[in-house]
Amino acid sequence: MLGCAAFGAVCLLVCGFLGFLDPFIESAASHPFDSSLWKTGSLRQRGRMARDLRYSGKLIGLSRDEVFALLGPPDREDGPDAVGYTVDLGFMFGWEPWTYSLTIRFGKADRRVEQVVLHD
Repeated sequence: MLGCAAFGAVCLLVCGFLGFLDPFIESAASHPFDSSLWKTGSLRQRGRMARDLRYSGKLIGLSRDEVFALLGPPDREDGPDAVGYTVDLGFMFGWEPWTYSLTIRFGKADRRVEQVVLHD
């Protein structure tokens, strides 16, 4: 009887650990940025493209209007210097997705993208 309980506990731990790893495994399934999919897709589809936008440098140097043409209207505007788009990277908080923000910061002088940050 104790053996069955121990086996069940180990199974639960392994499943929980695999669930914890899912976002890391999912990162291998990241997709290149696609403007039309970004505009029409789910937060999860955006999340799969967010790393490409963050690390590729595709947005660096673009104007605000060029960013909006590629990504559509932002979910959040932080004044004239930053906008944010909500994305789902696959992490969970309980039963709900733990969403992140792809924040795009514009330079004060030239109003062009200086920095792209992905944060929760």
